[in-house]
Amino acid sequence: MVNNPSTNDTPGRPKDKVERKKSIVQQVWEKAIKKSKSKKKKGSKKPPPYSYCNEDGHSVQTCKYMQTTQEMLKAMKEMELKL
Repeated sequence: MVNNPSTNDTPGRPKDKVERKKSIVQQVWEKAIKKSKSKKKKGSKKPPPYSYCNEDGHSVQTCKYMQTTQEMLKAMKEMELKL
């Protein structure tokens, strides 16, 4: 029966991916970081206020201030065309 050749550690500096034993302090620190990350809420974020009037809860389509200004601009253009 043929076996795989034996593997030898390569000489020189160890690679980056080599697992090394960590100190107790570092292990506790990493546990605390993982725990704090898991506690963060990933739920719904509050949408930012609408940039035109800086009010919450509506968008371009439902902004009454934006609609009134557009109506005023249309009226001004019509007045200019009449003159």
